[in-house]
Order: sequence, then structure tokens, then C-alpha cells
Amino acid sequence: MNEEKNFPEQELEEDGLIVLLDENDNELNFQMILPFENNGKAYVAMEPVGEVPGFEPDEVLIMEVIEDEEGEATLQPLETEEELEAAWEVFEELYNAECDGDCEDCDAEDCDDRE
Repeated sequence: MNEEKNFPEQELEEDGLIVLLDENDNELNFQMILPFENNGKAYVAMEPVGEVPGFEPDEVLIMEVIEDEEGEATLQPLETEEELEAAWEVFEELYNAECDGDCEDCDAEDCDDRE
């Protein structure tokens, strides 16, 4: 999991690329892994693309998807550790259920789908 980071702006691209801006307006590129819902809220799990300062290459970042004043989807960090833990559990369950045992990036040694 990940400690809270401040991302005031972001851009959602059609190809799953998510561009976040840090506090210095530097672009940070992430690839969407999985959008999901939990307790009536929408979330997106993503991983860094290339070198992203403050993130490990295989680190997963989960953010809440909310609608701004103009009705546009925007991302915000999760407010509490409890919300992050609950979202992480749902993400892991959904992500592992989608694994077909043939994914190059799958490093879950206990994955039931692994051959």
C-alpha cells in the first residue's frame, strides 16, 4: 500500500494512462490497472509508468474517483487508513480473480491460477 500523496490535478486518458500533477506541477504518469467500486464509492488502481519520483516501479496507488462541479471525473487520495485498507482488499480480490495464470507481471506466488 501507499502513504498519502497530494495530487491536486489529474488527467484521465482513453488508453488507460492517467497523468497526475504533483505540488510542483510535474507530470507523473500512471497506467490504470483496474477501476472498481466499494461501499458505493468508485476507485481506480494504477501503477507508475517509467520512473515516477516517490514510487517503486510495481507499486499500486488507489485513488477515489469523484465528480467535480462540472461533472468531470477527478481523482482524490483516500481520506483514512481504514478506507485504504478496505479498498485494497477489494482490489486484491478483483485483481486476483482476473488473473489467468499467464500474466507476465503476476508475482503472486500463491495465485490459484498460476501454472
